[in-house]
Amino acid sequence: MNQVVEDYFTFLCRIRESLEKDGVSVICNGASKDVYPSPMMRDMGDGDQAYRLKIGVPAKMTDVVNIFEVDKDNFISSTVSEQKEFYNEWLKVKKSPTSS
Repeated sequence: MNQVVEDYFTFLCRIRESLEKDGVSVICNGASKDVYPSPMMRDMGDGDQAYRLKIGVPAKMTDVVNIFEVDKDNFISSTVSEQKEFYNEWLKVKKSPTSS
């Protein structure tokens, strides 16, 4: 049975999970450990934009990246699971607008 993909980020994660089984990783912003879309980006858009997150710092519009492009200087290789763990940690930590 075919599953409906809600957005590009979900689709990218499914592809990555499949490739991870063969030891293959993807290099793009959407596969970087510190990149994750907000629920609004996923609901209102098509999930091709996401925030580059910093623990303890609220996400800003200047942190938005295209998930299919690659910023080689800031790319942090990770599995889908590691990326989700980073996002969950970011959600839990209190954000200070003065943090850098």
